Amino acid sequence: MASKKVLFVDDDPDIRKIARLALTSLGDFEVVLASSGPEAVKAVGDHNPDLVILDSRMPAMDGMVAYEKIRDRAPSVPIIIAAARISDQDRKQFERMGAKGVISKPFNPITFSAELEKLLNGRR
Repeated sequence: MASKKVLFVDDDPDIRKIARLALTSLGDFEVVLASSGPEAVKAVGDHNPDLVILDSRMPAMDGMVAYEKIRDRAPSVPIIIAAARISDQDRKQFERMGAKGVISKPFNPITFSAELEKLLNGRR
């Protein structure tokens, strides 16, 4: 089976590095990184990912705005939210918007790929 292309968006360079290692070493994912909402919106058009993992809080463009712009560009691409802290209201809003789920940060690099697969397959 061909690997899935994942766009991982986070403003923290250490989180991006850990995610790339976890997804490529322990999962069958090709990873494209973005450090901001505007960069993510451009990357969706440039790289045509199979999945987007989007930080909920970033400077310049927060997760909700970035989510909507990515959804406009790629309506069928699943989006998973990554959040260190997220209110119940924001979690429900992302779910209403169609997010496949929310992953807590910091995530466990060893189980990260498996958690993504569960969310993509509709298991929480």
